[in-house]
Amino acid sequence: MSKALHSPDKKAMIAQEYLQGNCSSYDIGTKYSINPRTVQEWAKRYQEHGIFAFEHGTKNSQYTSEFKTMCVELYISGKMSRDEIVAKYNISDRSVLRNWIMRYNANKELKD
Repeated sequence: MSKALHSPDKKAMIAQEYLQGNCSSYDIGTKYSINPRTVQEWAKRYQEHGIFAFEHGTKNSQYTSEFKTMCVELYISGKMSRDEIVAKYNISDRSVLRNWIMRYNANKELKD
């Protein structure tokens, strides 16, 4: 699903609705035609950063190699889960971190 389909305000509203605990992520996802996993991710981001988690520019995020390595090592050490790292450091998507982990484990360079 395209990131442009939901405004930061709508994402925050959906996250708040889920965090109230009256509906499951499945129910909310069905209501708004989004993946239930996305509802959960938005809620975690919202808890960590508020609406600012959703207010980023339209261009791709850029991360330094040091930042990528730090995130991967946090995950590999077991100190934080993938979801916790993505939410805490406001990484654009779980798949971004997953790709960094795969590159790191394949002994490939994590470039800026």
